[in-house]
Amino acid sequence: MGLDVVLYGRQREQLGVINISYTLHEAMYIENNQWASYQLLRELRDYYKTDITFDRAGINEFIYCLEQIKLFVRDEQMLEELKLLISFLSNPNVEQIHVAGD
Repeated sequence: MGLDVVLYGRQREQLGVINISYTLHEAMYIENNQWASYQLLRELRDYYKTDITFDRAGINEFIYCLEQIKLFVRDEQMLEELKLLISFLSNPNVEQIHVAGD
């Protein structure tokens, strides 16, 4: 069980859905404690309660937090998944995201 991230464009049209896998979630939150330094990541910690929407400014903050966490992820597969997530979020056509638990 992971987190679903729904991507929306300028007209609120759905651009796609990406998943933060359970294993990536564990790599970010259980295998290190760097997430505690970032308010936004603290909000996403409990995937059972997660139901958050971010505008472009929030997405940019999310990207920044993920870039910082990336430095502490040691598993190559998790690092690639994290890079892919950052890449999707960095798309300038993405104006809003909704993050929710499965």
